[in-house]
Amino acid sequence: MPKKTTRITLAAFDGVYEFQLNLAGMLLIEQKAECGIGAVYGQILRGRFRMEDGEEFGVPSEGAFSAKALLEIVRQGLIFGGKGISDGKQIEVNAWKANALIDAYLSPDHGGNLLEAWNLASAIMHAAIEGVGVPDDQQADGSQE
Repeated sequence: MPKKTTRITLAAFDGVYEFQLNLAGMLLIEQKAECGIGAVYGQILRGRFRMEDGEEFGVPSEGAFSAKALLEIVRQGLIFGGKGISDGKQIEVNAWKANALIDAYLSPDHGGNLLEAWNLASAIMHAAIEGVGVPDDQQADGSQE
């Protein structure tokens, strides 16, 4: 059986970032969303579709997400992912950096859009709830975070 991980690396914002939701992050999301993580995941999945080639997309008019939940999922995913690469440099992501990235790139108050937040949140939640495949180079040696 192929190994799975809850950590996912995504091109986002000004570079490539690692995202991961652990139990502490999920509990914080539940608290902000005022419902269980399964209900949050259901809201995130509603209105999302997968094409035959595997590409996923969302139709916002069929969605059930809340802005608060989307942004909190991305925020917690960034914090617990903990790192990224921007302008070719490795950077540490903490709560302050996560907030700054969300404000600069996702906040509708600063020109961001919720569709991008929805895309990121969907990928982060999928990894957290269902897991994603571990890259082949990590399958062989067993290394994984």
